[in-house]
Amino acid sequence: MEAIDVARYFVTLNDMEYKEELSKSKVQELLYYAQGYYLALYGEPLFEEEIEAWKEGLVVYKVFARFKKEEVFIPAEKFRMTKKEVESIEPRKRELIRDVFDLIGQYSDWKLREKIPEFLWKSAYQEGINNVISKECLREYFKLYVNNNGKIHSKPCRVLG
Repeated sequence: MEAIDVARYFVTLNDMEYKEELSKSKVQELLYYAQGYYLALYGEPLFEEEIEAWKEGLVVYKVFARFKKEEVFIPAEKFRMTKKEVESIEPRKRELIRDVFDLIGQYSDWKLREKIPEFLWKSAYQEGINNVISKECLREYFKLYVNNNGKIHSKPCRVLG
């Protein structure tokens, strides 16, 4: 699965749930949470693209590039998935993306960004260089928030809600 497909599914879920457009920055934060939880639960990435530490936050470059021409928000009518596309997503991936959206989708992009552990960003960010945050680092961090039954048991940093 590609990160752009995960992003488009988040756009679709947001449109169905809130009937509003999703900001480009919030999509990036949701990708971070989805990737982290998936790595912790299944030991493999949800998507292969890397998450980079930029001055503005965490970014999946291919998704950034795809939505670059859009203003602040991603137009749902242009990017939402069809029912057939949603159904083509592997069931456990679709379920995890939905679980992440249900858990934290109602929060604003700035609220999600401020809860990303500073050490994850600081360990990778260098002025002028967009370094990768390792999947291993994400997996180890998010393992704190899943239980032995393979379910998400709490929100990262336990302060979002």
